[in-house]
Formats: sequence, C-alpha cells, structure tokens
Amino acid sequence: MGMARLLTLLVVTAVAGSLAVAAQDLPEGEGKALVVQRCSSCHGVDSILPLKLSREEWAPVVTRMLDYGAFLDEKETATTLDYLSAHFGPAKPAESSPAPAAAGAATEADKTAQRYLGGVCVSCHAADVIETALATKAGWVDILNNMNGKGAGLSDADVDLLADYLARTYLAQ
Repeated sequence: MGMARLLTLLVVTAVAGSLAVAAQDLPEGEGKALVVQRCSSCHGVDSILPLKLSREEWAPVVTRMLDYGAFLDEKETATTLDYLSAHFGPAKPAESSPAPAAAGAATEADKTAQRYLGGVCVSCHAADVIETALATKAGWVDILNNMNGKGAGLSDADVDLLADYLARTYLAQ
C-alpha cells in the first residue's frame, strides 16, 4: 500500500472514530445527526455538552458557525436549533425543589456572565480551556480584549463583568 493511501486511510479512520465518539455523547433526537455531522467536523461535542442556552441564545451561536463555514440550509438550521435547545437548553427547576439559599444563589451579573461563556466563549473554546486559564481579573481583561480583536463582540462593560466572574470562578493560584 502506498504512503498516500495509508495516510488517507488513517485520516478517514480517525475522523470516523471521532464522529462515533461524538455520537455516543449526545442524546437521541431529531437533529442529533446534523450536530454530529456538521458541528463535530470542526470541534468536539465537549464544547456543546456544558451549555444550557435557550433557542434564542443558540441562534446567534449557530449563525456564527454558519459564518465560519458550517453548512446548514434553513430547515436544517431550524432542526439543529430545536435539538440544541431541547437537549442543551436552560435547566428547568423541579416543581418540588426548594429555592436556592441566598448565599449560594447566582447574581444576575453571574447569570449574564454564564450566558456569555456559553454563547460567546464556548463557541470557539472548549470549556476546559477556559477553566484552566486561571488568570487574575486584569489577566482576564487582557484575554477578553484579545478575543474581542478576533470578533467576540463584547462591550467594555461586558468585558469587565465577564472578567470579574472568571477571576472569581477560576481563581489564579
């Protein structure tokens, strides 16, 4: 077998294997195949799994991926948004669950920061990349401003809010 054929076989096997692993990690439902085929071709499903976005919050993420070159027609886009929001939408509190204690409750600023993480940051970076950065607030401001230079689209107030949250959540040692 020639070197070119062997290399091609290895690449095809690796891609097929990664798609099979991706497929195992996602819940069943209409749209799963689209997410595996179209989304997993550029990034792992690990960037999708931790997100809890509404359909309205998923829409700009999917649009951004289309701008990056993903291909979905209108019907496929709607199916993908339905799938993502159904399986990776905001958690619905159980009716019998008590309200969280005031000390442990997330502030509105924290909830906003979490939405930015899910909608902006994780659209390009796996969650572990963010969690292991471990920067001070000033360091996060620099990182976020750098990401703005690459199209993140955060306002100065958003950068400050998100940097504060990240510095508190992922403390630099």
